[in-house]
Amino acid sequence: MDASVHILALTATASTSLREKVSHLLGMNTPFLIVQSPDKINIRYTVLKIGSYDVFFKHLLNDLRRMCTLLPRVIIFCKHKADCAKLYTYFRCSMGDEFTDPSGTSQFLPDHRLVDMFFLGTEAKIKEAIISNFTRPSRLRIVISTVSFGMGCRNVRTRDRKRR
Repeated sequence: MDASVHILALTATASTSLREKVSHLLGMNTPFLIVQSPDKINIRYTVLKIGSYDVFFKHLLNDLRRMCTLLPRVIIFCKHKADCAKLYTYFRCSMGDEFTDPSGTSQFLPDHRLVDMFFLGTEAKIKEAIISNFTRPSRLRIVISTVSFGMGCRNVRTRDRKRR
C-alpha cells in the first residue's frame, strides 16, 4: 500500500487478534494503536445465558415502574433479534398498562412507549422514532437491541461520573 495513504480504523469491540487481522487486511504494517478500557462507571457489559428474564431484569423492571420517565436511559444489547423480541415481550407483558406513559396509552404509539426494541429488520420509520426518542427528551427509557442500534444511533453519549 502507498505509504502516503492514511487510514483510520475505529472499533469498539475488537479483540487483539481481530485488530491484527483488520490491520493486515487494510495493509497497515505498523499501525499506531490507541486502546482504552471500556470500564466506565455508567456502562455495564455482562454476558449471561438467562433461563428466566425475571431473575436478571426484575430490578430494572421495578425501577422502571417506580421511576417511570425519571429512570436513566438503558440500552440492553442482545445477540439475536429473537432475544430482543423475547425480552421486549417480557417487559410489555410484565408492565401491562404501565408500558406506556401516560399509563394505558396505546402501545402502538411509539412516542408513548417506555421500552422499545431495535434490530436490523425494524421498519425504517420506527427506527427513526426510536433514535429520536432516545437522543432527545422523551418518554423512552429502555431500548432492547442488537448491535444495529449502535450503528444507527450517532448521538448516544455517556457521562463519566467521578468514582466516590
